[in-house]
Amino acid sequence: MKNTSSIINIVLGIAVVILYILHFTQSSASKTETTPSKKNTAKENTKNDTESDVKAVLKVAYVNVDSLDSKYEFSINARKTMQTKERILQSDLEKRAMNLQNEVVTFQKTMNTMTMDQAKGREQELMKKQQDLEQYRQSAGSGYMKEEQELQKKLLNNINGFMKKYAEENGYDYILTYSGAGSGTLYGNPALDITEPVIKGLNEEYKAEKKDAK
Repeated sequence: MKNTSSIINIVLGIAVVILYILHFTQSSASKTETTPSKKNTAKENTKNDTESDVKAVLKVAYVNVDSLDSKYEFSINARKTMQTKERILQSDLEKRAMNLQNEVVTFQKTMNTMTMDQAKGREQELMKKQQDLEQYRQSAGSGYMKEEQELQKKLLNNINGFMKKYAEENGYDYILTYSGAGSGTLYGNPALDITEPVIKGLNEEYKAEKKDAK
């Protein structure tokens, strides 16, 4: 699946936007504060302490989406499945096109031996086959894209469901994304990297799902 990594990045990266909004909202609020009066000093100190406490209790982690894409078995198998089907479809279309081309060549070589009506009838027949081939190509392509979209949707649901449960069970407020190819996170402390346990958990769920499906 060509867009798997991008999809995973989008799903897990939504938290980045939320975190940035929280950060800049707090920063903007602090900049627009006027010089505090003596009467408000105690209240403002309490507010600042509260904001510091909120920031202190936020639990954040990140997942490397490149590793997730390359090690999550559902993603691996889905990608292999679609690549195989793409090769089969391409081979089938090429074979059908070649057969039609051979028929056209044969017609061109023998049309002088036909009556005008026979040649006209054969020409119309070949044109109909060309139209049928084009319709088949469009239908097969649409079927392929639909199946790919269904697999992508399943991938999204798997990741969304697991990450929500993982965050709740482990007390995370934000789970961000990190990617060597570029992401919303410029640096990630290795201590906050939960990629391996996430991949392990996703693969365990996937194996259990396959076992139940048998």
